[in-house]
Amino acid sequence: MAVEKLKEKVEETVQRRMEGRKVGIQEATFVMLDEIAGRLADLTETMQDIKKHMTDTTPEGIDIPFADQTVTGVTLIDLIKNYPYRPLRSIDLFNKGPDTAYYKINEDGKEISIEDRENLTVDRRKATIKTITLRVDAGDSSTIRLTGHY
Repeated sequence: MAVEKLKEKVEETVQRRMEGRKVGIQEATFVMLDEIAGRLADLTETMQDIKKHMTDTTPEGIDIPFADQTVTGVTLIDLIKNYPYRPLRSIDLFNKGPDTAYYKINEDGKEISIEDRENLTVDRRKATIKTITLRVDAGDSSTIRLTGHY
């Protein structure tokens, strides 16, 4: 069905391009092949876009364990400048306590609390998690276990 539709579009284009002109079979063939080549170029570009989207949104299934983070103030984890040197798709956070901690994903993210003994997962469609900021209130401390995924 799609082949028939493509054939009709090519024939329409060829007729438009040669409208009112008398041409030989070689010129008509050339025009038709040129139109087909253009359509194939468009399809190739679309397929490359689809492949990039699939690559960006399909998880690789690799887990990245981090050393436990003891937070007594503000701790910034930069995933681009430090291990694993690439953004993550998701991250699991577990507050081992004893106090409430707060996390923020990337610099523009909203700060969210993690209560003592609470487990949270931050998940994105694409690997866009580049920084994680951990914080506790003045005088408090918490130990946070992190496991990243890409």
